[in-house]
Amino acid sequence: MSVLIPEALTDLNRLKSLLSPQATFPALDANMFSQLINSSSQFIMTFCNRNSFKYRTVSDERHDGKRSSHILTDSFPLISITSLHDDPSRDFTGGTLLESDTYEIQDSSSGIVRLLDSRFYDGKSNVKIAYVSGYSEFEIITSHNNSIVVNEGGSDISVSISAGNYTSSSLATELQSQLTSNNSTTGTYTVTYSETMRRFIIATTASELTIKWTTSSNLGQLLGFDTTSDSSGAVSYVANYSELGVPEDLIEATNSLVRWRYEEVRERRIGRTSLSTDTQSTSFDFSNIPNYIIQMFAPYQIRKI
Repeated sequence: MSVLIPEALTDLNRLKSLLSPQATFPALDANMFSQLINSSSQFIMTFCNRNSFKYRTVSDERHDGKRSSHILTDSFPLISITSLHDDPSRDFTGGTLLESDTYEIQDSSSGIVRLLDSRFYDGKSNVKIAYVSGYSEFEIITSHNNSIVVNEGGSDISVSISAGNYTSSSLATELQSQLTSNNSTTGTYTVTYSETMRRFIIATTASELTIKWTTSSNLGQLLGFDTTSDSSGAVSYVANYSELGVPEDLIEATNSLVRWRYEEVRERRIGRTSLSTDTQSTSFDFSNIPNYIIQMFAPYQIRKI
């Protein structure tokens, strides 16, 4: 079974909600859909001149100062700035750390950072910035996707999380807090988001844990778990799919490309399968994508000058 890449821009949960599992989403084609999601996501990233759309932390990015009042970060949209240094000698000690009230994010969608009352020194790689960037948009809505049902070996326990907008990191923190502080749970819970895997991980110190995704499907899909069955038999679970968190129109653009490619492969046999001694992979022709699909993800293209 093909595994979705961390940068996948949709998942099987989202496709299953759009396609009939009995007719156009047969179980035997799940592997092909996974490969189509991977190749379509990679194509969209290449087309848009991006290596990622998702949440990431950048700890050491350098820029030439050029006596400018602005820098443009390599990754965006910008979520927050962790630190900003300006040092012509490139030692980046505490004395070169700029106070947070001396700069601002002028345009988060384009990654523009502006000094308020000064300019950067004229140097090479004299500006060092650490920041958090990428799309990371998770909306929790009461009576829709704000509850999770767990079982630690006794009765089912329903745990609610607060409605609101979250990033990957803050959603993990909120879920961990509510699971641990609930009066009916006995274990201490740890919920983390892995930037490497782009997946959520839920673990507990309780002796056993079942997560009832079949009755917590809306939250489960948001977190990237396969909601067709419950997670059981362990005390730590890694999401089946990488988190999305990207804008809905980008997910829909990916879904449209996957659905179109699937029809091409099934009906016209454009997909090409290659075999080796221990692996099988399928490559796909993206040269004749309909313009209406291109226009769906074209707004996310970075035009480098």
